[in-house]
Amino acid sequence: DDDDDDDDQPADWNTRKCCAATLDMCANLMGEELVPVVLPLVRREIGCGVPLRIEAAVLALGAVAEGCMRHLRDHFHIVLPAIVNAMRHETYYVRAIACWSISRYSSALVPARAFGHVMEQLLARLAETSPRVLEAALSSVATIVETSGPAVIPYANRLLDCLVTGLQQTFRENHKLMVIYCDALGTLTDASKDGDGPRAEIVAERACPVVTSLFLQNELATKRFAPIGEVLASLIVAAKQHFAPYSQSVYMRCLRVLENPTDDDVVVAVLDILSSLAEGLGEDFKQLGEPELFLENLKKCCEMLSTDVRQSSFALLGDVANNSAEFLEADFEFWAEISIRNTDAIAPPVCNNAVWCLGRMAKSFGERFAPFAQQVARDCVRLLNSPETPRTLTENAVITMGTLGVKFPGAVNGTYGLDLEKCVSIIQSVRPSEEIEMAKQGLRHVIRSEARHLEIPLFAAFLNEE
Repeated sequence: DDDDDDDDQPADWNTRKCCAATLDMCANLMGEELVPVVLPLVRREIGCGVPLRIEAAVLALGAVAEGCMRHLRDHFHIVLPAIVNAMRHETYYVRAIACWSISRYSSALVPARAFGHVMEQLLARLAETSPRVLEAALSSVATIVETSGPAVIPYANRLLDCLVTGLQQTFRENHKLMVIYCDALGTLTDASKDGDGPRAEIVAERACPVVTSLFLQNELATKRFAPIGEVLASLIVAAKQHFAPYSQSVYMRCLRVLENPTDDDVVVAVLDILSSLAEGLGEDFKQLGEPELFLENLKKCCEMLSTDVRQSSFALLGDVANNSAEFLEADFEFWAEISIRNTDAIAPPVCNNAVWCLGRMAKSFGERFAPFAQQVARDCVRLLNSPETPRTLTENAVITMGTLGVKFPGAVNGTYGLDLEKCVSIIQSVRPSEEIEMAKQGLRHVIRSEARHLEIPLFAAFLNEE
């Protein structure tokens, strides 16, 4: 087998990739009509014995997957085994393209009962030395983990071990692979939040020591800092209270980095780590100490020009308000005012987190938030009524309105332009959580605060859901 990527298979855009892109477009335009044309050609080429032609056939199967998925279901007994068999082909570039192609069928693997075969092959590919195969296998793992839910659980621990080992091996030797390992490891540990990844204690035992060590030892100026910081942020949330033994050293490193920020990507990574610590440790976050230095750094970041930095800053501020509000008590008015100043829609990601943050402050500070309630309600209504507001920002505006409604139903009801029916429709479409239930409770307070609302059928049904 060829372990090295040779010049016969260039990574840049070429005729072969142009043809694949054209097939993809034809599949989306023609759908069912394309299947009887493509499948006979693919079956002939896959059985020809010539690696380059086999690779082209497997690439074609991946290219048509999105547009022809519904029409290919009757042929999965042919298509999926063909790709899985190509994943163990003796030629590395056939294995690599097969890893990519199978990821295009990720949503079909569980219903087609092919998931186990695919995961075993991906685990085998993760043990390879060919960079081309590793890159494709890692990307495929990330895609499949995202779309397969609980089916991943039996393979989660083995995947975790493979990814941690690979990250250690490539950390200083291959930056491109290291970044892809970080992405795949972050995706796997993110799945743990929904119970679909490794258990918290397994993450803490097998991944946290390695990734924490890499984070603490890594030089700030290197391009490795941001990727390793982002995957550490995911690990902290996945490990929950089991990350406690590492939290103090990580927290102090983050504060030192923020004292003299050198790069926006580094600052964002550090803010995301602190946000994960605040979420993962809950009330114990305040035990990490240095509150003055922490707040000084957070203020500085909230006022920076960088959109990415401010986006992460308000996410951190919201997590602190939600879990360790005592941190913010001394200068609460400042935090509320700077959050309100960032609820303009010029930078939607910043606005989104600032709006969410204000909802968390309203929850944690109760009556102390009263001077800001009406202004926040007005800002939320303005966002809700704008056709240019992104869906996620609309949802967060409704959640914050609902949270305000728990303590300040009058402030919400008295807001000019409020479309309460729209708010109820949106909140009912959002995935349930403790935060959403609180927002629903607040909207019910708002509805009950004025008798005229009780005559509207949508509101009557909403109230009956309690």
